[in-house]
Amino acid sequence: MGPRLHVHARALLLTLAVLLAGGSARATVSVQFNYDYATGTFVDDPAVSAVLDLAALQFTPLLDTLAEIDPGSVPAPNSWSALIRQPTSGVDSFAIPDLFVADDTLIVFVGARDLGGTTAGEAAPGGSSIAFTSNPTGSAWRDLVDARGETGELDPMPSDFGPWGGWISFDTDTNWNLAAGLPAAGQVDFLSVAVHELSHVFGFGSAASWDEQINFGDGTFIGATAQGVHGAPVPLAPPDGAHWANSGISPEPAMDPAITTGTRKLLTPLDYAGLADIGWDVPLALLPEPGAGMLITMALVLLIGVASTRRSAPPPRAERPPPPGRAAARRRGRRRSRGWTPARG
Repeated sequence: MGPRLHVHARALLLTLAVLLAGGSARATVSVQFNYDYATGTFVDDPAVSAVLDLAALQFTPLLDTLAEIDPGSVPAPNSWSALIRQPTSGVDSFAIPDLFVADDTLIVFVGARDLGGTTAGEAAPGGSSIAFTSNPTGSAWRDLVDARGETGELDPMPSDFGPWGGWISFDTDTNWNLAAGLPAAGQVDFLSVAVHELSHVFGFGSAASWDEQINFGDGTFIGATAQGVHGAPVPLAPPDGAHWANSGISPEPAMDPAITTGTRKLLTPLDYAGLADIGWDVPLALLPEPGAGMLITMALVLLIGVASTRRSAPPPRAERPPPPGRAAARRRGRRRSRGWTPARG
C-alpha cells in the first residue's frame, strides 16, 4: 500500500470514528424535525420521518456551540417569532410566536405540497421578527436570536452562521423512494433530497457568509476550505451560485442542483468544506486532500446503510402571546428557498 493510500485509509477510519462517536467529547449539532404542519401528507408517516432522521445524521459531526433561544429568559416586552414558509400550504412569512430552541439544536419544520415542474424539494433557513428593548438586555436578546452566539454572523462582512432552524417542503407528485434502502430505477431518492435540502437550512447557498465567498466575475466559490479540497476555486451553478456546478466535479457532490433518478447522493468532503467555509466547525477528518473524496463518500453511504434511528417528539412548551409594550422591532428574513430538480435517467 503506497503512502498516499495510507493517508486515504486513515481518513476513512477517522471519518467512521467521528461519525460513530458523535464527533468528540464536545457537543454536536442536532436537528429536531417538527411535524406540526405535515398532517395529511406522506411526510407525516413514521417510516418516512425515520428516513429524515437518517438524513440528519449527516450533520451530527458538526461541533458548533449554538446558544439556546428561550423567550421565557428575558423580561417583556422582549420576544420573538420564527418566520417560515409554511411547508404544506406554502404561505410565506408564517409566524410561530416565542419558539423555544434548545442549545446546539436546529428546529426544521417539514411538510409536502405540489412544488410544480420537476422540483423535488425546497428549503431555507428561517427568518425572525424580534421585539427588543433599547437597553443592554434587549440588544443581547436581539443578537442572541439573530446569531445564537456565532458573532461572525453579525459582522458587516459575515463570516459565520447561527440559524435557529428553518423549513423544508417535499413535492407530492414525485416518484419517491421512501425507504432507507437504495432507490429503484426511475425513483427519486428521498434520503438524498432530504440531505440536500437540510444543507440549505444549514446555510449552504443561503447564508450571507456564503455570498461573501463567491467570485461573481467567474462564477466560482473561493472559500479556503473548499479550494483546499477541490484543488482550485469551485465552479458554481448559475444563475445565483447557490449550488456547486452540475458537472465536472468528482465525486459528484450532494449540493449540485440535480439528482439522477435511481441513484443516491450523500454529503461529500467538498460539501462539508462548503459548510466549513460559511462558519460550521467541521472535523478535519471530513476534509481530506483532493482525491480522497470517494473513500469518504463510501464511508458515509455505508454508515447510513447500517444506521438506525427513531423520531423524537419536541418537548411540549407553553406558548405565550406576543407581549404588549414599547419595544424596538427587527424583522429579519433569510435568503430565498432553494430547490432541487431530479434529472431523469
